[in-house]
Amino acid sequence: MKVGDEVAVYEFLAEIEAVEMLLLVDETTRDIAAKDVPAARRTLSAFLKRYHEPAADSQKRLSRYLTSMLSLCNRSKDEAETHLERAKSLDSAGKKSEALREYQEILSDIPKSNYCG
Repeated sequence: MKVGDEVAVYEFLAEIEAVEMLLLVDETTRDIAAKDVPAARRTLSAFLKRYHEPAADSQKRLSRYLTSMLSLCNRSKDEAETHLERAKSLDSAGKKSEALREYQEILSDIPKSNYCG
């Protein structure tokens, strides 16, 4: 990258990050709509680690929105893990119908909306 390019990137950093944030909203919304919350969670986590603070005040709301999406995806993961542990415990205790209900609960908890639940 040339020095002039580096200056341009620095000068337009806020705009570049805003575009990346909007693309991220689109990508993760599509993942969630496709019931792939783990993919949305991984993508959001990676982005928010890289850009933990927005470059401009005008991006704070969008950054909070992304953080909220990640929080909801994490909650969905935690709830699924709880149901999975219960299902395994019930299954090992020979309570097949109760275990099946827990497995079904995992599937029913998968978000059907575009907002992780």
